[in-house]
Amino acid sequence: MNEPLGFTRSSVSILGKASSRRSLIGGLLTLAMFPALLAVMGCIGITSAPIGNPERSTVDTKLSGVWIGKTVPGFLIFEPFDRRTWLATIIGLEPNQENKERLEALEEQAFLDVMGKELKAGNLTGEAASVHKAWLTTIKDVQFMTWEAKFLVDEDHGHTPTFWMIMRVRRESQDELSLDFPNTELDDLAKVDSRYEAERILRKNIKNPELFEKESVTWSFERWPRRDYSLVSTILRSLGIKPMFD
Repeated sequence: MNEPLGFTRSSVSILGKASSRRSLIGGLLTLAMFPALLAVMGCIGITSAPIGNPERSTVDTKLSGVWIGKTVPGFLIFEPFDRRTWLATIIGLEPNQENKERLEALEEQAFLDVMGKELKAGNLTGEAASVHKAWLTTIKDVQFMTWEAKFLVDEDHGHTPTFWMIMRVRRESQDELSLDFPNTELDDLAKVDSRYEAERILRKNIKNPELFEKESVTWSFERWPRRDYSLVSTILRSLGIKPMFD
């Protein structure tokens, strides 16, 4: 039986198992703002080097647009930045105060099934947003995506990225998308020094079942209809993301 969904911000421990998705987006977004915490999350696709080359990649326009989580309560927006990369924005959702108790009582899958309806009814608000530069690469006929976090600034590194997220891209249909996080403890993938080393490890283990083991995390999404983009805009505005002179 599924556990009640719950919307409390979660700790690192939930991120290592696909079955523990309680406020997964909220937990990940919280962590995405703190590179020091992300450093301990190697088991879900965090690496110290990217894969692929964003200067030679090509945007797949079929991925562009807005997606809503099937296994996580939130939106994913792929907005082409140029012909080679996207701005990938992930937005966590949580119930507003009036509906918090009712929605928290729902089991996880029940909530995800009604999330679109609840959003249209104005019963959900934005929890947090995180922006990444994203690009594709193919290794032995398997498509991967790399995310490089943006808007992270600290006194030691300035705005130079110190970690990346890598994931396998799967398309069940034109309106369904899954992102699988590899087991980066395998061959110390999390600790690589270069893109070439990371790609070598993936190439070596591409058919190794341990690379995407049963306990790995998968984010699954459905395409959000264009006719309802205004609802996404409302969520973004609630987080202060809007045109400067609006």
